[in-house]
Amino acid sequence: MKKSKLLIGIFTIFSIMSIENKLYAYNEIQGIFKSGNRENKNTSDSKQTKNENIQIPPQVEIVNDPMWEYYIEYHERIDAELQDVYYNPSHETAIRHMVWVEVPIWKLKNGQKVSSKAKVQVLNLLAEDVKSIFTEIYNGPEKFPIKSLGGYNWRPNGLKSLHSTGRAIDINPDENPQLDVEGKVLVGKKWEPGINPYSIIPDGDVVKAFSKRGWTWGAAFSRADYMHFDF
Repeated sequence: MKKSKLLIGIFTIFSIMSIENKLYAYNEIQGIFKSGNRENKNTSDSKQTKNENIQIPPQVEIVNDPMWEYYIEYHERIDAELQDVYYNPSHETAIRHMVWVEVPIWKLKNGQKVSSKAKVQVLNLLAEDVKSIFTEIYNGPEKFPIKSLGGYNWRPNGLKSLHSTGRAIDINPDENPQLDVEGKVLVGKKWEPGINPYSIIPDGDVVKAFSKRGWTWGAAFSRADYMHFDF
């Protein structure tokens, strides 16, 4: 019964999440379930013969995962914070919940990486997270350079975009484009990881810093969005 209730709760959460966050949540859910062996309680020879061709699925066991609990609790706080935006979706309502965050970054100047600062506007509840993320990127071995950084932006499609609630960040759009389902560039120019220093590297410092805090990279979207991270 407890397992059934937990599964119902998980799928209820899925029904109210954005498509992007469903992808991340699905990956996270996979991490809290593990397979175990199921005992075959059929002791009768006749029953064993009858059922020997039937494949019994592995027993699903619930595993406590503090990170998953943290992730759910964080989203509950965000949903509570944004209730007025959900009821009255507009820039005027959303902007009340946004703050500017100053973060350390590397810039390229005459081919050399130099220390600098940048500001990005995000949801107030994510401000400390964002500071930690960019501090980690700054201190990483890549010294990943940033020339363009975008956060909150009330979009024409409103709540369908997580930028409209300050829960998404775009980094170096020209070098980390958004593509359509056929691979044609919609926004930006060309993604050249390992060649262009502004392009985000899979499993590099940027992706690691965001993903370990529950943010999703847009590279896996149906319309790949290499510049994009969201929570």
